[in-house]
Amino acid sequence: MLRVRTIYASTAQSAAAYYTRYLTDAPGEVPGVWTGDQAVALGLSGEVDGDDLLAVLEGRDPGSGTPLGRVLADRTLANGRVVKAVAGFDATFSAPKSLSVLWALTQDDRLLVAHDTAVRAALGHLERFGSTTRVRRGGRLLHPDSQGLTMATFRQTTSRSDDPQLHTHVVISAKVQTDDGRWLALDARYLKGYQRMLGGLYQSVLRNELAHRLGIGWAPIVHGQAEILGVPEELREVFSKRSDQIDHAVTAKVGEFVGRQGRDPNEWELAAIKREAAVDTRSHKSGNGVVELVTRWRDEAEAIGWGGLALVDAVTEAGRDQPT
Repeated sequence: MLRVRTIYASTAQSAAAYYTRYLTDAPGEVPGVWTGDQAVALGLSGEVDGDDLLAVLEGRDPGSGTPLGRVLADRTLANGRVVKAVAGFDATFSAPKSLSVLWALTQDDRLLVAHDTAVRAALGHLERFGSTTRVRRGGRLLHPDSQGLTMATFRQTTSRSDDPQLHTHVVISAKVQTDDGRWLALDARYLKGYQRMLGGLYQSVLRNELAHRLGIGWAPIVHGQAEILGVPEELREVFSKRSDQIDHAVTAKVGEFVGRQGRDPNEWELAAIKREAAVDTRSHKSGNGVVELVTRWRDEAEAIGWGGLALVDAVTEAGRDQPT
């Protein structure tokens, strides 16, 4: 699954702090990592530093501090409407719940490696085909390629309800440099318009990695995502508290919509309701580290008769029995 959220320049400071401090402070989580050809050209590599990320989100060169092209600033139109300056985008890749559960009960780092590999594959495609900008020339709208993207990846292993939830936030700068050296705005229509395809690419690479390297079998694909064979639904449900919160909020909001409009919401209205429900039920993470949570996860699984070894045996047998 892939979700894309816009990051505005007016919130660049709080956004940089969120990714480099709040997300990575919990014990067991790892620092962010720079990636992308444009990041390399800006001298960014290895772990993400908060000051460097802030500079990128403010549209400045992290080395010199000079603006990269036009300064990012909100604009007020003649009618009084404020157009917010876009600093970047958060593209969040989420693993199937069954993978998160399997990792939680086994702590097998090979599962994390497969997730990282799949994220890199999707980002490689995005940089190859979706790092363009827009310029007007001779009355025509052109879409020249750029020299790549500036991206920072932040892998996380827990949800806001302290359930296992493997996902990666990818912060993508809205600034790109053309071959002639100009810094312009990223044309994000590819990222947003092909969001489902990019999420599907992540999912397909993930399935291939785990099937090829660990012999894991997969259930049928539903809405672009499949679950690991052998991980029972009851175990997935135990670790889906955050999803349950959102589902309950969506049900209530759909009921309110039907009461107001006298009809069910269409697919676009339902998508907006789901986004609103996710925001409304969003709470701060507890700050509990993975080390502390592993014991809790094992206790919750054992309460319904499952342990790490039994789950590995079930997944191994199901993968072995899956037709090739």
